[in-house]
Amino acid sequence: MGEMALAEATVTNEGSVLLGRNIVCDGYGSGRWIGVVSHFHADHTRLLSVALRFCKFVLSTPATRELLLLTKSETLPPCLDKLRSLHYTEGAKFGDERIMLLPAKHVLGAAQVLVETGKGDRLLYSGDFSVPGTLPPEVDFLVTEATYGLPSMLRNYGRDQVVSSLTHLIKCSLSRGPVLIVTYQGKLQEVMSILFEQGIDAPFLAPASVFDVAQVYRKYGVEVGDCFMLGTAEAKEVEKGPHVVFLTLRQKVPNNSTCIYVSGRYMAPFRQLDFNHYVIGLSSHADFNGLLWYIRKSKARLVMIDGARHDNASSFAHLVEKNLCVRCVTAPR
Repeated sequence: MGEMALAEATVTNEGSVLLGRNIVCDGYGSGRWIGVVSHFHADHTRLLSVALRFCKFVLSTPATRELLLLTKSETLPPCLDKLRSLHYTEGAKFGDERIMLLPAKHVLGAAQVLVETGKGDRLLYSGDFSVPGTLPPEVDFLVTEATYGLPSMLRNYGRDQVVSSLTHLIKCSLSRGPVLIVTYQGKLQEVMSILFEQGIDAPFLAPASVFDVAQVYRKYGVEVGDCFMLGTAEAKEVEKGPHVVFLTLRQKVPNNSTCIYVSGRYMAPFRQLDFNHYVIGLSSHADFNGLLWYIRKSKARLVMIDGARHDNASSFAHLVEKNLCVRCVTAPR
């Protein structure tokens, strides 16, 4: 089965994940007529325009489709009717292959991609994920990420500790004026939801691009608090009191406000850069032990590590074989 699976699944130099004979995930493959987007982050959508031009369909979850149309609208070709939705656990058959998207805890709409071939083999692409919260199905072959694929990349503090530090810092800072949260789309809305859950009652303000994505989160059941679009009459009224502003890394950040940069990497719960600038780590990826747990839970007989996005793929493959006694390779080689 191993050599057959290697022929039916791989990762290209550009990071496209090829599953079976017809399907390509997060990229483009010549002759592949079904594309899949695992989630809307930029490193997984670089070749989306190419896929839309040459694939018959490009599938994603409904939430991911809406987020793509919002965040990629200026760069996508005019053939958006090819961008189709597939709900979690709703199977679709293309030729003799069947595809299903399964929930992944990472960002709104993120999915694992399961393909069943005509020969009965089950191939899985994990996409990006965190645990607990992502449960893989049992499969024959697995393609997985390795963002934190080294033993040194262990989470030595709990998410609760990060949330507590972030909430305390914001509560203290609001007494001195507005607080700015700066990070990327998806992570911004995650922080909105966290602050709402933690009882931060100061209103949230955001530019149109961030506000629109927040409304998609709300539509799919993620509460993001009272958020107002910057520049509107309501926002100008809100700005007179304590408030939290959410900005992307590309937007101009005033120097005289308390600014919290939220990193997607594991690090100390928070670090002070200077008098009113901080950085806090809030990762949505599995750490080293989480990756091993996921692979073990999948019961895959052959594992491939995505080496196009992760520099430590080869080292992680060796550690998987050592720790789990499972054959593990990297691609591209």
